Amino acid sequence: MVARDGVSIKITEFLDGLKYTVTETDYSAEGYITSMVGEDIKFITKDITKTETFTNSRNTGVLVVEKVLKGNETDANKEFEFSLEIPGLNGEYNYEGSGGKANGALEFIEGVANFTLKGGESIKILEILDSLAYEVTEADYSEEGYITNIVGENEKFIKADVAKVETFVNSRNTGILVIKKILEGNGTDAKKDFEFTLEIPGLNGEYNYEGLGGKANGTITYTEGKTNFVLKGGESIKIVSILDGLEYKVTEADYSKDGYDTLKDGDKGKINVDEVQIATFTNKRNVVVESPKTGDEENILHWLYVTFSALIAIAVLSLIAKRIKQ
Repeated sequence: MVARDGVSIKITEFLDGLKYTVTETDYSAEGYITSMVGEDIKFITKDITKTETFTNSRNTGVLVVEKVLKGNETDANKEFEFSLEIPGLNGEYNYEGSGGKANGALEFIEGVANFTLKGGESIKILEILDSLAYEVTEADYSEEGYITNIVGENEKFIKADVAKVETFVNSRNTGILVIKKILEGNGTDAKKDFEFTLEIPGLNGEYNYEGLGGKANGTITYTEGKTNFVLKGGESIKIVSILDGLEYKVTEADYSKDGYDTLKDGDKGKINVDEVQIATFTNKRNVVVESPKTGDEENILHWLYVTFSALIAIAVLSLIAKRIKQ
């Protein structure tokens, strides 16, 4: 026989003294907890109504999973992948989406369901059986510069009428590196390209830079953490979107054979989200400049001869004049 909630049946005309047993099918797989209140002596007794009461309890709770993005350079359109494990669960479970996430359903296969969230989105998964254990994990995004912090429940069990909340906070910050080239001295070449190497371990791919002092904007390509570029005197590049905390090292090719003395400042350091890092390379080159000549040696001797001859002529004329007077 079957009975619904609140329904009871009364069976009559049993013979006095008969023993009876009442059992209910097991519904624990559907989340029901069954308790039975019945007679201690399970025999039919004349003129006494025997009563057996079966109470089936079933409670559910909700689980909320939130995604929060922090930092100065995150991707608001990025889908972050999650996995929810609730042992024993199979089939679809509805959820309410918020923060731009549409309502939908999760499909559990052997206790595991997968879903994605963007920054600011969350889902509230409904009607999860009370007391079930759960575990929420997010894919690893550390290679993309995200640092993940989980703010969650200490007891990871669903509780009836209480929303369990698991919040995943992904932080991503970047900083700026400026590299400057300065020329000093009277023997420098303003058109000369000076070669540089920038090392930031772990970096690969293209990074944009802003050119200054006549340098055009452009990109540099990292291969296994190294990239090369050139600067003329007075030029600089400002490289943006470098992950906070990464160490860098800037080196310049050796130009001592060309007569340049190099002074460097800030060539090594660590990217800091709160402070622009500046690497300055000053190349000095001076040459000795000869004083310009006012005339050649032949002209000087000529004028010395003319001057000396004129003095002699004056002396002779003066002597002749004295003798004539005598």
